[in-house]
Amino acid sequence: MSGWLFHRIGKQVEKLKHQTKCTRCDLYFQKNLSECNHCSHLADSELAALISQRKNFRMSLGKAMLFGAVLFLLATFFLAKIFNST
Repeated sequence: MSGWLFHRIGKQVEKLKHQTKCTRCDLYFQKNLSECNHCSHLADSELAALISQRKNFRMSLGKAMLFGAVLFLLATFFLAKIFNST
């Protein structure tokens, strides 16, 4: 498993070498492009909507992960209690 993880990290590092971070939207785009393909065609109001949408997605993903972790811990606790009582 760790071999796969190191391989995956290496691929991500190699991918980032060929990308640059946009100062306008903070997303990455290929260095061979002259401008960001995510936000160069957007007006300022549309850019604000894009940034807000990304922020809301990250927040909802974090809440879902927290909810999943709490459910996992509760299930583990109850299963351990059931199997220890028998």
